[in-house]
Amino acid sequence: MSRPGIYFGSGPAMLPREVLSAFHSESMTFDRCQLQFYELSHRHPLSMDRQQAIVGLFRQLFLIPDDYQVLFLAGGARHQYEQLLINYAHRFQFKLLESGHWARTWARTIDRVMPGRLERLPFSCDQLVDNYLVSHSPQDEMVFSVLNETVDGVTLPETSMRHPCVVADATSLLGFHPIDVTNYQLMFAQSSKAFGVAGMTLVVVRNQLLDACAPDLMPLQCYRTTASHDSLYSTPPLMCMDVMWHMLKWMQAQGGVATLSQRQDRRAGALYAILDHSPLYRVSVPSAFRSTQNICFNLKAGDHAAFLQSAQDQGLYGLKGHSAVGGVRINLYHGIDDVAFDRLMDFLRSYGKDV
Repeated sequence: MSRPGIYFGSGPAMLPREVLSAFHSESMTFDRCQLQFYELSHRHPLSMDRQQAIVGLFRQLFLIPDDYQVLFLAGGARHQYEQLLINYAHRFQFKLLESGHWARTWARTIDRVMPGRLERLPFSCDQLVDNYLVSHSPQDEMVFSVLNETVDGVTLPETSMRHPCVVADATSLLGFHPIDVTNYQLMFAQSSKAFGVAGMTLVVVRNQLLDACAPDLMPLQCYRTTASHDSLYSTPPLMCMDVMWHMLKWMQAQGGVATLSQRQDRRAGALYAILDHSPLYRVSVPSAFRSTQNICFNLKAGDHAAFLQSAQDQGLYGLKGHSAVGGVRINLYHGIDDVAFDRLMDFLRSYGKDV
């Protein structure tokens, strides 16, 4: 009997089996009705209690200070590339650190929507960017950064962005490693990497920046309005929030973000060790910038199709690199359990011996 397949795709990501089980089985009792959280009105007392519990547990796990608000917005991270402009173009000039594919996508969005408003900051893994921006920090400047580039396999070092107003796309870092929120005025993360299913973006924003939102915006475009209504100005993405609740409970049961971060480091370290010591594989990202979530590499012989087919023959799917860069990409998200990880490691070790 063949073993079940394992999906290593970049997202939406596989969920832990315990989360799927809890999501499918848990319901709420309302009078004589058994309902799922996402079947209730978002203003029903039971629903609002759960929403507050989600925010509370998120704040606890990620050490969110009291002077920051947590918002639940429909849509993906790319929505925020535009919403940030709408809220803050009246007050700030924009800079962006070009760390990889998604940073360049963000830059193209700004250039298309507001031509001439962006200064691009070059980034190279060969040149450390620590404290690069300290001496360039006027009060009317906002700096954008992508903390983990899923396409390129690059993670920015924690100390690389020193500036009074940094805004971060933390989509594939938040939930995998601790982040000092106070280094950022705003960060956002799409939900389908660490927190469940696609369709929602978490925004963590400092009150001081909320006060700087543009006046007279349409309510659904304005961060300040969303915050003042506790993300309930319109119906929030309740199903996404429900899956997130179970993901947060799972994270808590695993020992919290610090424990999950150690697992990411341990797994990625073992995987990179195979790639670095094999004559078959080539990782181009220097070790100081390597992502532990998105491991990108090439085959020195160049026959990626044969590698991917062999992986599929072993039940390992979703390993093809992004179309913008090609190669191979292994995405180590929370749904990859120890058995799945061991199967992947066995395949990587044995493949070079068989070709």
